[in-house]
Amino acid sequence: GIDEQMPSRYAESEVMVLRKVAVRAGVRGEWSPLLDRMNLAPRFSAAWLVGENSQISFATGVYNQKPQEQMLRFTHDLDFERAEHYILNYQMQKNNRIFRVEVYQKNYHDLVRYDAADFTRADGYNNSGEGYARGLEVFWRDQQTIRQLDYWVSYSYVDTKRLYKDYPEEVRPTFAPEHSFSFVGKWWVQKITTQFGGTLTWTSGRPYNDPASAEFMDQLTPNYFDISLNASHLFPLFGKTSVLYASVSNITGRKNIFGYRYYQTPQGTYTADPVRPEADRFFFIGLFINFS
Repeated sequence: GIDEQMPSRYAESEVMVLRKVAVRAGVRGEWSPLLDRMNLAPRFSAAWLVGENSQISFATGVYNQKPQEQMLRFTHDLDFERAEHYILNYQMQKNNRIFRVEVYQKNYHDLVRYDAADFTRADGYNNSGEGYARGLEVFWRDQQTIRQLDYWVSYSYVDTKRLYKDYPEEVRPTFAPEHSFSFVGKWWVQKITTQFGGTLTWTSGRPYNDPASAEFMDQLTPNYFDISLNASHLFPLFGKTSVLYASVSNITGRKNIFGYRYYQTPQGTYTADPVRPEADRFFFIGLFINFS
């Protein structure tokens, strides 16, 4: 069993420099009785108003995380995992429009590693893991161009590798596709007091490990693609404000795959079982009544 209360302290100060530059600095300290460890995490950020409607900001800091509970079941002789963040951001906001672009570099240290063949052995756990993540994120939101329409578009690119858990080498982890794109829109129709919405999501394939392959984590799932629609109708019911909501996910019925589970047959070969959502398409209808 794991029973712990972690005391922590945080201090922060912010000052204005030359009227257009704001600087914020702070430090966070935590103590883990379970690990018998203490950490200090300094943080710093600065924002520069480069125009009437735009600014450039930079942030850096150290972030610590206690090892996951399923690992602490076998040993408490571990240290905090640590990440160093460096983030540069530009944002412009004008006339109900927002444009934001961000680049970042994150370095990971002291990640927990263990031997998958004997994961219950306490002395097989250590903090020798490491990794990194660097990338680009772009965001655009427009509530002005088309009357009653609010939409936003986002794209992200990430280059990341980690040596942690039972990984034998530093590779891209399974949860991190290289490219991600999404489009979200909301359209309000006043005549029928109804809002229509939709989302489109696309990501490149996720890496997974095929035990029959000579390389570790060198396979990719098919691209992920989903179009979902929803509608919210506002109306009075028994004198109360009510909303009738309906939605459908993945209207194309695409059979998205998140990865594969492999099972070894008596003949020594491997059979792949795809990991999919519980349902290819999901419908929901709900009635919400405000009694306050």
